[in-house]
Amino acid sequence: MPNQHLTQSVISGQVGAAQATRPAKLEPEWMEISSAFFAWRTALWLTLMVLGAWLSLHTGATATVCGILVLGVAMAHGVELSHQALHYTGFRSPRLNEFFGVAMGLPMLVSFYEYRINHLKHHALLGTPMNREFFDYGSETWTPKGLALRFLMLHHYKSFCTGLVKALLGRSIDGLHVRYQGQVRLFYVIAAVALATLTAACWVTAKLDPLLIWLTALFIVASPLHAFIEMPEHYSCNANSTDAFENTRTIKSNWFMTWLTNSNNFHVEHHLWSNVPIQKIHKLHERCRDRSQHLNTGYWQFYISALRDARRNVNT
Repeated sequence: MPNQHLTQSVISGQVGAAQATRPAKLEPEWMEISSAFFAWRTALWLTLMVLGAWLSLHTGATATVCGILVLGVAMAHGVELSHQALHYTGFRSPRLNEFFGVAMGLPMLVSFYEYRINHLKHHALLGTPMNREFFDYGSETWTPKGLALRFLMLHHYKSFCTGLVKALLGRSIDGLHVRYQGQVRLFYVIAAVALATLTAACWVTAKLDPLLIWLTALFIVASPLHAFIEMPEHYSCNANSTDAFENTRTIKSNWFMTWLTNSNNFHVEHHLWSNVPIQKIHKLHERCRDRSQHLNTGYWQFYISALRDARRNVNT
């Protein structure tokens, strides 16, 4: 089980200011992990992946476009489910969390074990100079270059390619303890097999359609959507504070966005209690919303406000 010592400190909620600022007591049933519920979410994700692929490969522009949209949305949603799995609050079984966490992140080339290790560090170190996010979007945001890097997730895919080459050459992956190298290299081997299978399917059928459909869904739908979801979480918050009410944002959105993000839109609450299964985290919102310093009532409200502030900063 990777990074067990960090897992215990973060998942138990005993990190930083969260210990001092979070609500003192939660109902015991809020902490219970429901494997059946996450299995249902997993089945829905898999159904959408299959449906999207099936529609995409059908003749007809309308079916293809709809299929790519469904596939891209499912891919982005899968990373959100993988996020729950890395906290071990999806299934009761750690191995099931790892197995499906790898599968859910694979379509977007997300290395589950690297994601898990770095994300748990993010929980522990948020508000300190040592904090780092797993997904690197670059330092610019509102410039054309910054927007392209962020919404196409180019840094992420460059990092994946670097890790893939190193793993296949038997080299160590940067920034990881030797005890985790084997697990991370295993992911890259799995990814290499998946990419080789996709390429072989194109060769056998003498068509590039499977590869082109995946790439289109990846770069036109899934990557921008994932970046769209992630950007508000800590944007324009106090990066020098370890208080989750100051350094994190919650967006209380509609049912579709709450489903798409797997309730990760309640991000303040998630940082306060990362061991609460995330589908239950909305229950904590009622106890936290009056103390949240960064709260929006929708994603579009956040982006309109962020763009207005960015324009004001440019003019000044």
